[in-house]
Amino acid sequence: MKKKIILLWPFGFRKFDWKRYELSYLEKENFEIEVHELVNFLIPHFTSAFHELLKDEKVKRFNNFSEWKKYMHNQIKENKENIFILKHALDNNINFNFLKINREIKKLDIKTLKISGISHPVMTLQKKFYLNHFFQNMIRQFKKNVFAFNIRKFILNFLYLNFYKKDDYNLCFNKINFDRKYLDKTTNIKANSFDYSSSIIIQKTTPNLKKNFKYALFLEAPTPLFKGDELIWEGQNEGFTKEKWFPSLRTFFDKLENHLNLKVIVAPHPKVKHEKFPPYYGGRAVSEQSLVESSYQADLIITHWSAGLSFGVIYNKPIMLITSDELIKNQEFVRQQELFSKELGTDIINIDKKIDVTKINKILEIDKAKYLEYIQNYCTTRTDGKRNFQIITDIINNNLT
Repeated sequence: MKKKIILLWPFGFRKFDWKRYELSYLEKENFEIEVHELVNFLIPHFTSAFHELLKDEKVKRFNNFSEWKKYMHNQIKENKENIFILKHALDNNINFNFLKINREIKKLDIKTLKISGISHPVMTLQKKFYLNHFFQNMIRQFKKNVFAFNIRKFILNFLYLNFYKKDDYNLCFNKINFDRKYLDKTTNIKANSFDYSSSIIIQKTTPNLKKNFKYALFLEAPTPLFKGDELIWEGQNEGFTKEKWFPSLRTFFDKLENHLNLKVIVAPHPKVKHEKFPPYYGGRAVSEQSLVESSYQADLIITHWSAGLSFGVIYNKPIMLITSDELIKNQEFVRQQELFSKELGTDIINIDKKIDVTKINKILEIDKAKYLEYIQNYCTTRTDGKRNFQIITDIINNNLT
């Protein structure tokens, strides 16, 4: 009987997610793959953020916890010894249904695995205490029920960590995470971020093709045009509006294209769908390639904030961070973007200001030492070029009998 991998997914599941978990490669390793999309009862109000979901018989969609629990128990009766659970983003227990899922995983006593890490710098702990920032953060907590949301999450996570946490194998791609002690029964294994793993095959198999034109790739976020991750906790986006952002962005792109003699192409966010030449981007093309492909031959990566900029680092591309007069009013965003700037060794450009040619030319010069450190901190803990599906294959074949 085939060994079976069940991927538990708390969000809307897309073709993009199938690719980044390398599930087609795992199928070729003779595993049966099944995805359990749980968003309809875990975060039902988040479904509107996903414009296109993967329709496939391998993707099972559940409307309530009881339905999923019954299905899992039937699976175990038939084939428990050959089932392996792959968990995605279930550690952050934002409501009671998350906790119920984690409690059930532990009760089922099936081998579990998760890919663990943050693929970009995050402003968390500060060596210096900033009183002004502390009070501003407290004020934000009381807006939009964020304070109540965080208190509930704290309690649920406390219960999870002390009673229901089960991770047999933890694939860590952050250097800091790999050195951190987890549960006594958890085995830490060196791995890659999704982006780094997918880039390995591109760099090995794709020749240096000649391009018809030079292009900069703009990595968009769902916001401010669409709703994004703020739907999870019913919060606000970074604080910019489509009425001001897009006119400024179009003007800036016009000037940038003229100065650098290239075209700007839009890399669509995986959650959203655009027409090919949307007017809000000034009729610029929206790439039909995956980001792992489109960034490989780009001459410049542009974004206000995106974890996908790691492709720029991996492929040694210049990275331009952009902001606006609206965005700089959000101190939390400013602090986070400044951390990106520091760790990448690149400057931040305000698209509402007069274009600074000297600053733009400086951005085109890559700080290779910082890029290497970024890869080691946020992209991979491995040195052998082994992809994630190969690591998962070894774990299952060596530990499931």
